[in-house]
This record gives sequence, C-alpha cells and structure tokens, in this order.
Amino acid sequence: MISGGRILQVNGNKSKDEYPKSYNVNVKIDEVKSEKNRSVIFYSYIVDYAEVGQIDVKGELYVDEKGLEKEWKDKKQLPSPVLEEVLTAIMYSGSTIGTLMAFALNLSAPLNMPKVQIQKNGSSASG
Repeated sequence: MISGGRILQVNGNKSKDEYPKSYNVNVKIDEVKSEKNRSVIFYSYIVDYAEVGQIDVKGELYVDEKGLEKEWKDKKQLPSPVLEEVLTAIMYSGSTIGTLMAFALNLSAPLNMPKVQIQKNGSSASG
C-alpha cells in the first residue's frame, strides 16, 4: 500500500545538560490529501524528554489508495489495514531519524526494546 515517502523536517533541542530519565513518543497524523491516484499522509513524530529536550520529525507517506482524504476529513480515521501500515512506517522512520538526532544531542534513543522472556523445558522463546 505504501509506495514511498520522505522526511520533510527534523528538529531537536536539549535545554538542560543532563541525561533524561524517561521520554514519551507521540505520533500524529496531521493531514491527508488526495493526489492523482494516491493519498499523501502528513505526519509528526515527537519525542519529549520531559524538561530536558525534544526531537521532532515531520514527514509524508504516499499510499496507493484513493478516498482517504474524505474519510480523514469526515471521521479523522483511516481504515485499519491502512492505519497499521502507516503507523508502522512512521514509527520506523521516526525512531531511525530520532536515534541519529538523540546521539547528536546526547539524549537516549527513542527505541522500545522488546522484553526478552526465556522459557524452560524446550519451549519456544518469545521477544
């Protein structure tokens, strides 16, 4: 469904010279527009490090599906299969670019590492 995309803007700041104890990641779909035979989804990926700093990534994704603009304007929703793919793409690009920015600003990388669980007696492990 997603045929491409690009990053439009990246901003980062660190207002205190300390390492953040935690952070919050927020993903927002800002706008959906129709363009020829596809839809363009504009998004924001924001990592907030409480009072220590912030990273903002803005971008657009190209979705090979018509009619998303009307549904977005009417309901502020996207169909589940489209939404899953769009959110996965936003999280991937945001965390990748956000990690590079975090390194430059000496902030923790905005990655959610899976919890490893080890099971005994030959059972399969999950991550």
